[in-house]
Amino acid sequence: MVKNQPKYALRLVKIIIFIQLLTIERINFVLYHNLNMKLWNKCKSLRL
Repeated sequence: MVKNQPKYALRLVKIIIFIQLLTIERINFVLYHNLNMKLWNKCKSLRL
């Protein structure tokens, strides 16, 4: 039990980092998508 403790902790840290990276990616994607929509709307309004 005690022998496997560090390995388990390391795995837990990896999982936490992975989840954080996923959430950051998702937030960035949403922000980027919103920015693109704003730019696209601006371009459309300029064209019209």
